[in-house]
Amino acid sequence: VQRGAELRLARQLRETVLPSLAGDDAALVDAIAWDLERPAPEGFPDALMDYAAHELAGAAPVEVTEIGTRGAVSAPAAAELHAIAVEAIRNARRHARASRIDVVGLWRPSTLVLTVTDDGTGAAAPLEELAATTFGVASMRQRAALVHARIRFETHETGTTVTLTCPT
Repeated sequence: VQRGAELRLARQLRETVLPSLAGDDAALVDAIAWDLERPAPEGFPDALMDYAAHELAGAAPVEVTEIGTRGAVSAPAAAELHAIAVEAIRNARRHARASRIDVVGLWRPSTLVLTVTDDGTGAAAPLEELAATTFGVASMRQRAALVHARIRFETHETGTTVTLTCPT
């Protein structure tokens, strides 16, 4: 039932919302359409690596690196971690005009530190301030709170880093 609802929502978005975004955001539209057609991610960070490996014309490439022995995260945490990382990647592609995005998963005995860094232009204001006015940053904060993770945003003229520390 849930998968059927997800597919209906994906079709609606693809047919109604996405065409209105075309033009300058063609790569973003392609990314969203590709992502909507995929099943819900199973297994973190493999689903994130699959997402990062999907090449998009004109979009910054994403390099994913794991350090340490992979730990286990619960299915709900895996879904939220995936969504946060994808949102950070999309933000870098759409807003920062990044030419490179690096995702690093540092596995420690009881935590995962996930870092998404881009070499883009940085945000116009501190991301802590933007969280009050933008949906993406606020959504990442809410998702992190759901899985008892801490999230930190750093931005400057040479890029942005999103760091998420999540218990395993």
